[in-house]
Amino acid sequence: MQGALIRLKKMAGSSTALEILDRFLEESPGRLKACLDALAQGDLLELQHNLHRIRSDAGWLGARAVQDLAGQGETLAMEGQTEGLETLLQQLSGLCYEAGQELHRQRTLLLGSQES
Repeated sequence: MQGALIRLKKMAGSSTALEILDRFLEESPGRLKACLDALAQGDLLELQHNLHRIRSDAGWLGARAVQDLAGQGETLAMEGQTEGLETLLQQLSGLCYEAGQELHRQRTLLLGSQES
């Protein structure tokens, strides 16, 4: 993830990199809950929308496992396949938590490099 954050910082600047990082940290728990709610209600379009946002932000941040699993869920939702989605969302929640822990560390480093 560190390499992706460095590339993002070089491409878009520190403030944009921090914005995407903070958005992932702040929004992913709510988006995961919204995914579970949407699945329970059978709202696959809402599920797909939230998974897309998680996948997109994870991709920018180099959280490849999160990006890949969210993409799998997005495809399943797009195809109307709900079997296994709840398990996938539980796995995604764990991956987002792990990625969040690493991103918090990277955020501190990114902020420190801004001061230099």
